[in-house]
Amino acid sequence: MSEAEEIYEFVADVDPELIENASDLEELMELLLFFGFPTIS
Repeated sequence: MSEAEEIYEFVADVDPELIENASDLEELMELLLFFGFPTIS
């Protein structure tokens, strides 16, 4: 599993609505920044 997938699953576990409301990958990355994760570049 990639780091991105692990983070995605973490956010899904914390608040599934965040994933549902993230319209694209860029928006998801902004949510991850909000949680203090390092960006994946």
